[in-house]
Amino acid sequence: MKQTLFLCIFTVIPLLGMKGAHVVQPVPLKNIAHFESKRCKQLLQEVVQQRENSGYAGRFVMKLTPYPETTFVVWGPLKGSSTSFMRTLSSIQTLGIIDPYLKIVHQDTYLVFNGDAISDSETSLETLMLILTLMKINPTQVLYIKGEAEQELQWQNDGLKKALQQKSFSFPGQKSSITKLISRFFNTLPLALYITGLNPLDGALRISYFPRTSREIDETHCGKTLTSALLNVPQICSLSPAEKAPVHIKATITSEQRLMSYQQHPGLTLVEPDKGSVTWSIFSGPTPHYQREYQFFRDAFALIKTGKSIDEALIELYSADLRTGENIHLVGSYDIMTGIERNPRQLSKKPSRNLGENIVSMYTQLESLIAQATRLTELLIERGDT
Repeated sequence: MKQTLFLCIFTVIPLLGMKGAHVVQPVPLKNIAHFESKRCKQLLQEVVQQRENSGYAGRFVMKLTPYPETTFVVWGPLKGSSTSFMRTLSSIQTLGIIDPYLKIVHQDTYLVFNGDAISDSETSLETLMLILTLMKINPTQVLYIKGEAEQELQWQNDGLKKALQQKSFSFPGQKSSITKLISRFFNTLPLALYITGLNPLDGALRISYFPRTSREIDETHCGKTLTSALLNVPQICSLSPAEKAPVHIKATITSEQRLMSYQQHPGLTLVEPDKGSVTWSIFSGPTPHYQREYQFFRDAFALIKTGKSIDEALIELYSADLRTGENIHLVGSYDIMTGIERNPRQLSKKPSRNLGENIVSMYTQLESLIAQATRLTELLIERGDT
């Protein structure tokens, strides 16, 4: 009999025909007994207690100055898409990032969830519990950033609460305590993660669901923290009123606002600069709703590989088109500051091509086209007058 690892409402089982390979699969919710529900509550309690004891609470951001060549695996909004999420976990296990039991293999690796991991999806509860399991196993290396869906008033009226009422947590006397625990957990999530090079004064990479123009985060309250040279130690900065200081944000990783953007999304793309910062958008939630309304059919996540400075960092897209049945694979490796594609094994070589168009170049070309169109209009008017 094959051994399994019980993880609240999930189990890890070997993939048939692949020695040493495993995949995470959900236990059908209808088969979850009272005992498993209590285990899920216990998991939630343990993670909340550990985070609160570490000082994570309220409105705050995190800053990290990692060693060069540190890897960050970043998911955009999962939107409760647990099946896609599990396929990406299987993929990063193949890459040697996690072991068959969800333990991160190397100390210089972090998993980052950039907001809206839950939503109206019927499997939001499964998605949340799997992230909690990852956080329990890897308490200092899994970073869950708060998004719109994790806000108090949002999740209380979203699919997650419906799942608590309708599925495994709907036993007598437990719903109210579970609701309070989940609220406490979301209160321990940072609003942003700032990553710097060895000299933080050179600028930071900002990962947040919210754009820099949002009122959710006034990062000038954290100028001193963001320029601290403390190496490889996560630092917390409260967003409560404090003395302001200037900050230098070179690049931003944000989450695609699919309700406000109608172009097809490849999983990772350059978008319009955010307050002068180069900005990338990541999306990872191919739920039936997003497939139907926005034609998003991809399992997708990104790998960020740091250098001595943010200018040396690379961002890689891993994705697969669900319609073709292909495996998740490396689509491209790009300079995080320019979008220029690079060979990850030969970084000194001349870049080959761009991801889409460099934003600056795109706007320059647009201005040129507008000028040409204006001149053509003038010529047509002149001809009409004669």
